[in-house]
Amino acid sequence: MHANGYVRAYAYVPQSAGFDWIARWTGVAPTFLPSTCIGQQFASDHILGKPFDLSVFDARLLGDDDMALTPADVDLIWANRIDSPDGKQQHTAAYWLEHPNEMLLSVQNHITSIETAIGQLQDAVAALGSGAGGALTRTDVLNIINATSLHSG
Repeated sequence: MHANGYVRAYAYVPQSAGFDWIARWTGVAPTFLPSTCIGQQFASDHILGKPFDLSVFDARLLGDDDMALTPADVDLIWANRIDSPDGKQQHTAAYWLEHPNEMLLSVQNHITSIETAIGQLQDAVAALGSGAGGALTRTDVLNIINATSLHSG
């Protein structure tokens, strides 16, 4: 950013931090930004399937004011709680950086639960599809989802 004339490099933070450049991966470019944010990353390489991310910035807010992060800002970033991919744990950003193996295990658990749900869906579709002449209705699909571990309650 400095090479392009911007005096300040802003913090890239989770949406819950609520300031500077937030990460909110919706896959759709926002039409407005929260008043406390200068930008939003709305698509990651995982969403896009490409080796880059997409963000939107409010160029009027980038300006040339050099407002450094305060110690309280830094504490807020490190104290921000982040869910594990499988949704079973929530820890601070600092904790996850210090315990990467726990995050990887959570990713593996999440992948396993998705694979299990896909298998359940495949079995249910095969069983129902043969009796429905191959034409599934919206109700059939909802019943299948409700019968699998994809149903959250």
